Amino acid sequence: MIGHHIRGPRTGMGWAWPSSIQAPQVNTDRDVGAASVGMGFIAAYQTTGRRAYLQAAEHAADWLISVAEKAHGGLHWPNSVSSRDVDQTSYTSFDDGAMGIADFLYRIYAIDHRRAYLRAAEDGLRWEEAVARGADRRSCPAACSWQWDQYPGDGTYTGMGMGISGIAYTFDLFAQRTGNTRYQRYAEGAARYVESLISRRYDAVPEQPGQPGWDTGYLSGSAGDAFMFLSLYHHTRNQRWLRDAVRLLGFVEKTGHVAKGGESWPIEFDPSGRQNNNAIALGTEEGNAGIGWVMLNAYEVTGRTGYLAVAVRAGNYLVSHLPRMRRGRACAEDIGSGNTALFHTSLDNSASGCGFFLHDLSVVTGTGTYQAAARNLAEWLNATSRTDKHGILWYDYLNTRTRQWRSPREMSWHWGQAGIIAFLSRLSGWAVSMPVEQQSIVPLPVRSGGNGPARTSSVQPGRLDIGRLSTASLVSPPVACFKVPIPRMVLVRADSPLARVCFMRYGSPDVIMTVAWWMLSPSGHWCWYLPWVSLKG
Repeated sequence: MIGHHIRGPRTGMGWAWPSSIQAPQVNTDRDVGAASVGMGFIAAYQTTGRRAYLQAAEHAADWLISVAEKAHGGLHWPNSVSSRDVDQTSYTSFDDGAMGIADFLYRIYAIDHRRAYLRAAEDGLRWEEAVARGADRRSCPAACSWQWDQYPGDGTYTGMGMGISGIAYTFDLFAQRTGNTRYQRYAEGAARYVESLISRRYDAVPEQPGQPGWDTGYLSGSAGDAFMFLSLYHHTRNQRWLRDAVRLLGFVEKTGHVAKGGESWPIEFDPSGRQNNNAIALGTEEGNAGIGWVMLNAYEVTGRTGYLAVAVRAGNYLVSHLPRMRRGRACAEDIGSGNTALFHTSLDNSASGCGFFLHDLSVVTGTGTYQAAARNLAEWLNATSRTDKHGILWYDYLNTRTRQWRSPREMSWHWGQAGIIAFLSRLSGWAVSMPVEQQSIVPLPVRSGGNGPARTSSVQPGRLDIGRLSTASLVSPPVACFKVPIPRMVLVRADSPLARVCFMRYGSPDVIMTVAWWMLSPSGHWCWYLPWVSLKG
């Protein structure tokens, strides 16, 4: 990826990457643009400790700041930039616009502490606040909605990728990171609007308000909307948001088809038939991997074993539909109908995303079958990789009908190299679970290599630098744990940011590992059977 960068278009500052799939565009966004490639470099840096990868991510951030446009006292980003032209479309969504770019900039700031990145991230949220609209006859932030972009008539979307759920999630995430209560008001205002759209008949949210059809998956469907409500509940402990999540997860469960220990879902459910899509997607964007991963998060947040059972069935279905191919196993985009002949290498649609979920399922359940399948998918990626003068690369997909590979050298998180790197980093011990474009609500265990048992943390000196003690990339430990009155000693969760920083800075000789199984914390809800580490001094 480093070898395929270009100097930042128009400004000459920083680095950017042309998209081979959306050629000749040089995008800014989180799924295809510079922010998405930068996330791949963050994964590589936090896995290997190689500073060149952090510097590459910083170059991406520098270009993004240089092309940001000022408006409403904040910043927004053009969709794409070239030496000749600027696409003036500015999106509000996480995947395509200001919110995803702001999150990337904050993640860089959390590592290197350069305040220019923090200021730009906060300016992005300031613009997002300014273009918000009231909803349900209430003004924002009491109830908030956004158009996908700023062109009249382009519409409003609800999901995590293109819509209001992703915006609500990001405001809540920044409220946790910064303590800014204004962000929390916008997060909850957006959540109230999505809540108002939940169908009383089906307990599902439409992809667009007033339109027929209810998607099941993560990107634009009820699984992704449920993830937003779960994240909001985990932060605020407001039972209202948990009830919303449970309703939406109930819809996902009702639309699933269970057979032979596996479970699958249609992409879209519409009893009228106008928008019905019975294709069974396997990837994280619309299908099994994304739905199964949300169910893993629901289990981790609520402790309800029924959600884990659904995740296991999603995993079983995936494993049973991975054909052997090129010394490994491959993952089709769709089963039954749709793009059944397309086998992607990417995170969102096929191998990398399917493997990422299966790996995470293995570390939660301890079942080696899922880890073996994840490694088989990685072996297929290894077998299908190519090389040029800059190093290793992949094509986006293989069409098994024509036997042709398409779209080489796509560098993005959504469809290309950055997402593949994220999956391989996770297999190698990266502590962040992020098979979509947001990370897990609760840090999941870590396993690197082999099929052995997962461990709470694989962090070693110099291997992971998360920087600030905040929720920049992980959920922080309960505050009460920092108030234990023991001189020169503090009890923290072993997978917390503080524990990771102490491992990174001081190494194991200065750390006394003690595992305790606490039945219940003083606050009554967050320490059930969690491993803890005692850090000397």
